[in-house]
Amino acid sequence: MTFRLVLWLLVAGLTLTSPASSQPLPDRVTPEQVASILKDAGYRAEILADKSPQRIRTGIGGRTVLVALYDCQTKGCSSLQFYAGFRKGPKFNLEYVNEWNSLRRYGKAYLDKDGDLAFEFDVDLDGGVGANYIKEKIFLFERLLSELEKFDAKQSGGKAEKN
Repeated sequence: MTFRLVLWLLVAGLTLTSPASSQPLPDRVTPEQVASILKDAGYRAEILADKSPQRIRTGIGGRTVLVALYDCQTKGCSSLQFYAGFRKGPKFNLEYVNEWNSLRRYGKAYLDKDGDLAFEFDVDLDGGVGANYIKEKIFLFERLLSELEKFDAKQSGGKAEKN
C-alpha cells in the first residue's frame, strides 16, 4: 500500500511540474519569427514591407509562395496562410478544383478572379504553438503542393507548369 501511494505521489508530482503545464506556448508570431523559422527549415524568406496583410515571400517545392500573417496586433499575428498560384490554363475549371478539394484535406484550391488556380493552406496558432509546429506545417504545405502537382500532371497528361 505504501509503495502504491509513493508511486502515485511521484507520478502526480511529475505531471504537475512538467514544462508543458508551467510555460504557455506563444499564440502569436511576428513576421521576423516566421522568416526565421522558414530559414531554419531550409527555405529562403523575404519580409515584404508595407503590405497588408503582412507577407513573407519564400520558395517551397520549386514555387514562389507567399505567407500572409493575419489577426496581427502589437505582440504578433495569430494565423498564417500559405499561398501558391498556378497560371491560368484551360484545364483549370470548376470540375478540376472540385475534384482536388474532394480528394484532399487541409489545402484548398480555387479559381481566382482572373481564372488562375490559387492554392491556400491556413495555420491557426490559437492555444499556443512552438517553432516545430510551424515547421511541420511548412513541410505539410510542401507535401500538399507536391500532391497538387502530381494531380495536375495526371489531369493534363503532362507536367504541371511552375510560376
